[in-house]
Amino acid sequence: MPRYRFCLLLLTAAVGVAASANVRAQETAPGTLGRPKIADVETVGELVLAATGDRIQQSEGWVMGGGGRDGGSRNRYYWPLHVRTNTPGATLTLDFQGRGIAAVFHTPRVRAYGSHWKDGLVKATVDDKPPKEFIHDQEALEVVLADGLQPGKHRLVFEHVQNGCTLFGFRVFDRPVGHIEGVLRGDSSDYLFDVRLSVWRGEQLIRTGLHRNWLSGKYRITGLPPGDDLRLQVEAVGWTAEQVEHLKVEAGKTTVLGDIHLKQ
Repeated sequence: MPRYRFCLLLLTAAVGVAASANVRAQETAPGTLGRPKIADVETVGELVLAATGDRIQQSEGWVMGGGGRDGGSRNRYYWPLHVRTNTPGATLTLDFQGRGIAAVFHTPRVRAYGSHWKDGLVKATVDDKPPKEFIHDQEALEVVLADGLQPGKHRLVFEHVQNGCTLFGFRVFDRPVGHIEGVLRGDSSDYLFDVRLSVWRGEQLIRTGLHRNWLSGKYRITGLPPGDDLRLQVEAVGWTAEQVEHLKVEAGKTTVLGDIHLKQ
C-alpha cells in the first residue's frame, strides 16, 4: 500500500476515535467535566441582559463592552457583552414581573490582561423598599437585590455610586426560590480563576456556570427551586473536584455553606 494512502487511513481512524470520544464526553454522568445537555437545565425565571435587552432603560454614562479586542473577533480577548460605567449617578431601570431579582456582574478580568475595571459601590432600589448598597468587587458575581415580592409588576432602579461598575444583567425569579452561597479557595489561589459550580437534583441539572468572584473568593447561586435533595459539584481544571450533597434550599432563604478548599 502506498505510504500516502496508509497515512490517510490512520488520519481517518484518528478522527473517528476523537469524534466518538467527544460524544461520550457530552453524555457523561453528573459530576464529571462533560458539558450537560442544554435540555437538561431547569429554567427558573429569566436572565435580562443589560447590553442587548431593550427592556432596560439606561441613563447617560453607560457604555457597552464585550466581543473581541477593540471590537474585533480575536477569541483570546473575547468578553461576553456587558455594560459598564465610571459615571457617578448613572442608572439602569427595569420594570419586571416576578417574585425576586438578582444582579449578575461580569467576571473581573485576570491580571494577565491588565487591570480590570475597578468595581465599586452600587445601590439598588426595588419599588419603595429601602435601597441596598454594596461594593460588588467584594461580593459574589450574583447578588440578590429583592426576594419574596408579591406577584405583580415591580420596578428596579440600579445606580452606580462610585468607583466603576461592570454589569452582565439581571436574573428575575418567576416563583419562590432559594439561594446558596459560600467561600471557595484552593491551593495556589492566585491562579484559581475559572471554577464551574453546578447544582444537580439527581440526574437533573438545575444551574451551572462560573459563579465565583476570584477577587473575593465568594460565590452565590441564585434562583434555585426549594428542596432538600440538591447536590453542588465544584470543578476547576488543575484542581481536584469537590461536591456537597444533601443540600437543603428553602424558599426566600439563603443557605450558607462552609468554606470549600480545592487541592491540586
